[in-house]
Amino acid sequence: MIDLHTHTHFSDGEYAPAALVDLALKTGIRVLAITDHDTLDGIAEAQEAAKNTGLEIVPGIELSTQYEGREVHLLGHFVDANNANLLAVCRHMQTARERRMEGMLQKLKALNIGLSMEEVAALSPKGRFSRSHLAQALVKKGVCKNTAAAFELYLKAGKPAWLPLTQTSTMEAIAWVHQAKGTASLAHPNVSQLEAKDVEALCLHGLDGIETDHPEHSLAERKRWRGVAQRLQLVPIGGSDFHGKHSNRSLGCMPSSPEEFMALKGRYP
Repeated sequence: MIDLHTHTHFSDGEYAPAALVDLALKTGIRVLAITDHDTLDGIAEAQEAAKNTGLEIVPGIELSTQYEGREVHLLGHFVDANNANLLAVCRHMQTARERRMEGMLQKLKALNIGLSMEEVAALSPKGRFSRSHLAQALVKKGVCKNTAAAFELYLKAGKPAWLPLTQTSTMEAIAWVHQAKGTASLAHPNVSQLEAKDVEALCLHGLDGIETDHPEHSLAERKRWRGVAQRLQLVPIGGSDFHGKHSNRSLGCMPSSPEEFMALKGRYP
């Protein structure tokens, strides 16, 4: 199996990179992409853990961007994890994440929900701030029954505690990924409320692929996005978007085929 979308505890995943590698080996995965949110920090550990195992680690990232007022996530695969420009982008994004968390906590305070940065940070092994960590803190505090409810009530776009993360455009992020010698694919376009015309516009900026198969895409949506990919000559890929046991998504549940993986690899500069 080939899984091109996973997260470690360096962003909002549950597992350390070495533990994720171990799970991948037990699951029968032979290609695993580490695509943490706005950071490259987990890649080296995963590569070291996978040495002499036969498991191929694809160095990747999931960049948070904005496209016409919507938060859009861009997957970079095969990136140079030591690229100075991409590392600088990651540092900037981590600062932005901390500032957004402070703002979201203030919004919750105005709703008479008291949470501190320390309470959220305690749920993040590497001190990274994401909405997932805040959702877990709301559950632990007894405000919400589960993380899905936390997002639906407070943390999704347009909800009372939501704040945008970045003004970085998707087009800029495509250029950054290409400059780091990687391929750029749209993550879960349905989740980002993208339309075919949006993808067509991004193709003009060098988009390489699109995550057609994702746990939050219905069968009909997967078929529709595959049609879009074929029409626009994009590589269709699948990914579990695995975060851990709490996400109710199993590693490898939305695999890419070997042919799709080789097609994406063929776009590698």
